[in-house]
Formats: sequence, C-alpha cells, structure tokens
Amino acid sequence: MSRIALYATIFVLTSVIVILKIRARVPTVKIIQALCEPRKRIILVGNGPSIRRKRLGSLIDAFDIVVRFNSYQLIPEYTGTRTTLHMVNELSDIGQGIKTVHGIRVVVPGRIAYTGSIVSNVGLTVPYHVVRKAKTYLASASSYPSSGLITTVLFTSHISQHVAMVGFDGNLKSSKNKHYYANQENSTTVWDSFPNHEDERMAFRTLLREGTIFRLRTKQIMDP
Repeated sequence: MSRIALYATIFVLTSVIVILKIRARVPTVKIIQALCEPRKRIILVGNGPSIRRKRLGSLIDAFDIVVRFNSYQLIPEYTGTRTTLHMVNELSDIGQGIKTVHGIRVVVPGRIAYTGSIVSNVGLTVPYHVVRKAKTYLASASSYPSSGLITTVLFTSHISQHVAMVGFDGNLKSSKNKHYYANQENSTTVWDSFPNHEDERMAFRTLLREGTIFRLRTKQIMDP
C-alpha cells in the first residue's frame, strides 16, 4: 500500500471513529434518565479509604442505582455488591485497560479528550456540556474536573436533585492509602490525583450547600 493510500485509510477510519463518538455522546443523558426513572434512589460510591471505616455494604445495595468508578473492587460488607453504572475515566482506561464486569459502562472524558484528541472508546460517554457545567464549580479556569465531579454534576443537573455519596474523601488532609483497595502510596483518589484538589473540595462543598448531594453516614436511606 502506498503512503498516500495509507494516509487516506487512516483519515477515513479516524473520521468514522469521530462520527461514532459524537453520535454515541448524544443519547447518554437520556439513557441514564430512563434508567433512573421513576424517581429512583441514587448513590455514587467513590474509592476513598473511608469506605472501610463503616460496614455500609447492605445500605449501599439498598439503593436503586449504584454508581462506581474506575478500578473499584467489591468488599461486600463495606462496598456492597451491586453496580448499575460503571464510570470510567477515559485517560485511565487508555493507560490501564479498565474492564467493566458489572453494570453499564459510561466513559468520562479526560482532559485530552475534552480538548479534541481522538481516543479509543466508543460507547456511552458523558457529553461535553456536562464537563463544561462541572468546570463552572471550579474557581480556577485552568482546572479540569475529576471524574467524580463530572459524574456528580451529570446526576444533579440531569437526573436527580437528591444524590447520596460515600467514599469521596475530600475532607481528609492526608491518608497513607488513597484508595480503599490499595496498599501503594501512589494510589490516588480524585481529591489527590489532580493539582486542583482544593478546588475540587470547594466544588463539592458548594454542591453540599446547594442540597443536591448528601453524605451517606447513617443506617437510613433518605427518600428522593
């Protein structure tokens, strides 16, 4: 194959991928809305080490919609076992090849994808207008929202005004293990893996003040 033919083939394949990805992004919000109707109780389960401080597994599983992130692992008495949606950061997926074993996979655009680069996944993807909305919660214009913040804004803006959260450890100053399932010190949550982690903390505090999210701390499931 000549070099011109090779470039032409690459161009066509790239165009198809871009078109598929654009088309794939369109229905994501509507699909999740349909999944969460009528007025189902929703919980976002982060990967922070606080997960292992209370045995909330059965309480987590009692929610109608359970959302988990990236390379989560199940420790039933602490994390529960149900997974409805698996939110995967696009850049982490490229680097680690994260597999979705349970639930529906939804890709969260990373910073490179947001600026227009072509990435490998085609499927349910959080649309860019949600990313832009999430960025409005950050004080610094140069900051890029984490997968946790983007997902939270997706749900509070389009799905429900009453979303439970657990395992989002933004209030912790430091922790030896950044993930509840990790032993290595370089394993990080959204709060620590971004240079704007203080910006993220303030964003979640704003959402708490708005009353659209609440921390799961008790043995009672709050009605939507």
